[in-house]
Amino acid sequence: MKTHTTANLKQGNKLTRLRSESALARTGNCEKTITSQINPLSLTPHPTQEMISAAIAVLKHELKLTPRQAEVLYWMSEGKTNEEIGIILECSFFTVKAHAKSIFARLHVDSRTAAAGFAHRAFAKEQG
Repeated sequence: MKTHTTANLKQGNKLTRLRSESALARTGNCEKTITSQINPLSLTPHPTQEMISAAIAVLKHELKLTPRQAEVLYWMSEGKTNEEIGIILECSFFTVKAHAKSIFARLHVDSRTAAAGFAHRAFAKEQG
């Protein structure tokens, strides 16, 4: 039978704590961890608030989305996770998830990638 030394117990507690923090981060409850992991926007190096607002307006008009759905879709099209979008929009991970489901239903798609494709086509149509 293996005995646990104090060092093993401390190591085990540290591992348990790290796993707990990771689980919290996945559910949107550990904002400090997630905030430090948010990457810059993938498609636009340094978007201004006007650029973001204009993109959201395009999504509202072209895809007939509510203002909040348009915001969520904009950030999804920029490659953000639900947790990151929740932090950006200052709402719960679960609220973002509910908006994502309603966006998928409205656009008749099954994935974030397909929804982002709709967003990018709407942006291209507006610019072209």
